[in-house]
Amino acid sequence: MNTSRQRVNVGFAQASDHVLEARTHDVLVNLYGNAAFATPPVAEADLREALTAFSTAMADMAQGGTANTAVKNEKRQTLIGLMRTLAGYVQDTANNNLAVILSSGFEAVSKNRASETLAAPVILAVQPAGGGRFKVNLERVTNAKSYQIDVAILGEDGAPGDYRLGALSTRARGAEVGGLIPGKRYSLQARAIGGATGSSDWSLPVTQWSM
Repeated sequence: MNTSRQRVNVGFAQASDHVLEARTHDVLVNLYGNAAFATPPVAEADLREALTAFSTAMADMAQGGTANTAVKNEKRQTLIGLMRTLAGYVQDTANNNLAVILSSGFEAVSKNRASETLAAPVILAVQPAGGGRFKVNLERVTNAKSYQIDVAILGEDGAPGDYRLGALSTRARGAEVGGLIPGKRYSLQARAIGGATGSSDWSLPVTQWSM
């Protein structure tokens, strides 16, 4: 039996500035407010502040100068330190569950040496179920271990806000998304978990009103 542990990928520490910036943004969107991670050791405001400082320093560095580069490098190390702390927390809290790790916005270290990449799922139907809930049916993806569905409220301009975790399901049909605000219009997107890269691309978004 394979008892190897699922591990959070900390490759962001060696990645480019823009990859680190993007990964941190994913963690901000997905980790905070995620029921699977109730007590993050880094406050959301602290991570957001560190990301803003890093992004500002990146923009300043583009103007040139060794001083600006030094400041950017300092802000980068601060951000990496916070992200490493959160990565350790996610790995411990997820209890070897790949889907839960990926729901945090972090990536997992892939143990699958096959070249297969999962296809993105298709959202077949989103049905209001009352009480701020949706029932979601996805098209099954071959070799998917589970499915992640994220939701975002649509603004008055029709653009979605930040996506958050809506549901993790081992079934493609009948996943329940809760915690919605009745009377609001939502955008939903889904991805399959598993395969060589840990997850598929996101599906095309679908919108629906909550009841």
